[in-house]
Amino acid sequence: MRHKIKYIFTAAWDLVFSTKQTWSHVEKEMKSVREIRSGYVFPWIAVCVLTSFVSSFFVSDTNLFEKAFLNFIITSAALVGGYFLTIKICRRYFAKEYPLDENIVKIETVVAYSFTTIFLLEVITSVFPSLFFLQILSIHAAYLVWEGSGVVFGIEEDKKGNIALVFALAIIFVPVLINRAIHWMLPNV
Repeated sequence: MRHKIKYIFTAAWDLVFSTKQTWSHVEKEMKSVREIRSGYVFPWIAVCVLTSFVSSFFVSDTNLFEKAFLNFIITSAALVGGYFLTIKICRRYFAKEYPLDENIVKIETVVAYSFTTIFLLEVITSVFPSLFFLQILSIHAAYLVWEGSGVVFGIEEDKKGNIALVFALAIIFVPVLINRAIHWMLPNV
């Protein structure tokens, strides 16, 4: 367990500060879909959800447990639903251009590691809600997709743009749309 936690934080740090080298390393150690999810995505979602839950106790004035539990549910639904819906969108788009069978693991890899920016921003804005304006930095996910698609898929520069655009838009906006939909369905949250 300690190894997984160290790995997710080290990988996130490396993706943010030495993107090209990290993508090369990720591509060399290409993991299965199950390993990517259990070793990177789900631990990050757990960190985000727990951070959201605990920080709700410090931010809320009344109904501490109720608001913390609602934040727990909303954050987990937005991140889990956002991740899997993004995977679905990216697979469908990718299947139009390239054979999907051999690229499922690669798509999962690019999407999972490109979600790093979303995970980091979720943790930061949960702990410090007044830094909500940092959400604009989610555009960094587009850079991660751009670099990752070149390394992992081996796609030339001229075809990388469309893939990067679709993947990045899905990564950035799908969790936000799910979060907004849940807030719309649960008024006064």
